[in-house]
Amino acid sequence: MFHSAPWLTVPSDPTIGMIMPEISTEQRFINFLKARKCEERKSPLHDIETCQIEIDKENDKFHIRDKAVLYLCEFLFENPNKILQQIKSNQALFLKFTSANPKAQKYLLRGFELTILKFRHLLMTRVPHILKAFYDFNILDENIIVEWYTQVPRAYGANAMEQEIRLKAWPFVKYLSASDDAETLSGEEDDISDDNDADLAQ
Repeated sequence: MFHSAPWLTVPSDPTIGMIMPEISTEQRFINFLKARKCEERKSPLHDIETCQIEIDKENDKFHIRDKAVLYLCEFLFENPNKILQQIKSNQALFLKFTSANPKAQKYLLRGFELTILKFRHLLMTRVPHILKAFYDFNILDENIIVEWYTQVPRAYGANAMEQEIRLKAWPFVKYLSASDDAETLSGEEDDISDDNDADLAQ
């Protein structure tokens, strides 16, 4: 579990959501993922698409599309050595939540932070690589990443570790800025070229 996120605590009985109607929809979704994880440990599924379809159906039932990515991070990133592989394999699943959904993307970045904090000794140096994977697979938009980098959410409270995550992310944010500058420069050169062509034609 993400120990820094108390709202992600899961009851020990994965069926509790079915026998206690007062339990929150978010908790039921967490319980579903926990039960799903137990099933995979007993009998690993090789069909990733089937698992993705099941998760998506459950999320539609509970109507927590924005926050669902928080719990997916815990479900999918259990092994810190396979995070990049999981991002690639589950691109379609992530996109169901984050595509054209800035709010879900911000929740995903929070899930990303919690994952880094959980496995900080292994993942802190890999922060830019993980962010780049989310970006390369169109799961996170550039402007959302830059906004996250420049703003520490007050709701979570800034701490030294969260600041360190952003420091580690700087090489990738710098790469995004450089790409934007290159595109702007290229556009300006095209405009100049068009103007010169027009002058030559006169």
